[in-house]
Amino acid sequence: MNKVNVPLALMSLLISVLLWLNIFNTRSVRSRTQVFSVKITTVNLDDTKFLVSDSPENVSVTVAGSTAQIRTVMGQEVSGYVDLSLARPGTSSYPVVVYPPNVRDLLVNPTVTARIKIEPVLVKEVPITVNRMGQLATLSAAVESVDTFPRSIFVAGSADALQKTSSVAVNVDLNDDVQSAAGVELEAKPIDLSGKIVPKIMITSSNKVVHYLEESVMTPFMVRVRVKLKATVAPGL
Repeated sequence: MNKVNVPLALMSLLISVLLWLNIFNTRSVRSRTQVFSVKITTVNLDDTKFLVSDSPENVSVTVAGSTAQIRTVMGQEVSGYVDLSLARPGTSSYPVVVYPPNVRDLLVNPTVTARIKIEPVLVKEVPITVNRMGQLATLSAAVESVDTFPRSIFVAGSADALQKTSSVAVNVDLNDDVQSAAGVELEAKPIDLSGKIVPKIMITSSNKVVHYLEESVMTPFMVRVRVKLKATVAPGL
């Protein structure tokens, strides 16, 4: 009868248990997955030459990890950025760098991309259209002229947006905007032939070096308007 080598058997059992614990722990460490919607921003684009005409606001990423790791990620502000320093006109997939780094380490698919359309920045000169609204409060005066400063204006944007833009419009209220001899500052808006506002158009007073910035597009562009009146003879006199 063969004798059982007790020490060897105990060692084999211990090794088996350790291997099982290692496999169990490995599985449990990455036992959960979670999908996140990550807001992305674009950086390093040469805004004197190019603009982003189409880009997703968010991309979806999946992370896998332990419950504690997932809980940590959920308590963080996860974001992503796209480096467009080498971007060229056209639609392409660009890599998204997910931040913070501990989230990147848990990505199921480490390659995160976003489809972004890049277009050249174009500039053209357009007229300023003055829309007169309301009526003068007096019958003893009439509008002789309406002058705008600057007299010429430029718009910047994509080729499609510039093609739609026919002028820059300023609304002048004859009741309120004729009181100051120095004129008033009024907001100018890019419009198409039907009078609708054209989005993603930047207004600028110069066409030399134009930096197409999203903040500039969203910031109102003010034009000084001066209404000149002339005396009239009241009816019945």
